[in-house]
Amino acid sequence: MPPISSVLIIDDEDSVRQVLVDIFREEGVPHICDVPSAEKAMETLEREPFSLIICDYHLQGMNGIAFMGKLRVKGDQTPILLITGVPDKTPVMQAAMQLKADFLAKPFSISQLMGVVERLMSA
Repeated sequence: MPPISSVLIIDDEDSVRQVLVDIFREEGVPHICDVPSAEKAMETLEREPFSLIICDYHLQGMNGIAFMGKLRVKGDQTPILLITGVPDKTPVMQAAMQLKADFLAKPFSISQLMGVVERLMSA
């Protein structure tokens, strides 16, 4: 897996963001930014690029799929991992595939998370 130099984490739940920040800090990622909304993420991405984006599907305001769609329309091909806790994951999976992203259902283990991240970063 290529080294991850930076991660942008987007989730409206503080506790989820903090767990993900802690995981990637333990993995040795040097730059980690976390934001509570897709709108804040768009502002952040205007200022700096990231080597990986992790985005929750269910966000206040713009949801994760709409966020990914906007990025792809702009030509941004950053690897994106969409995480979700929704019961019917089929639409989320289909959207992730169409938008050249990957998807992981909550709850997940650290090894599951890192496995998907490795697959995304190696693609």
